[in-house]
Amino acid sequence: MYKETEMRESFEASSFRREADIMAEARGMQAQHMGRLAGVLARRFGALAARFAGGMHSLDGDGPARR
Repeated sequence: MYKETEMRESFEASSFRREADIMAEARGMQAQHMGRLAGVLARRFGALAARFAGGMHSLDGDGPARR
């Protein structure tokens, strides 16, 4: 009886550890994906900001604004 309880508790503990490892890996993958997404968005918005800083007066690319 004692051995059976000990084995069950050991199995449950290892199951919890496995589940925690899987969740940690999933969080790491999610963080990596969000990092990539943030990089893509930064590049896209950076390019858009550079267009406006360069004097573009519209999104359709009419050319530099006249001064």
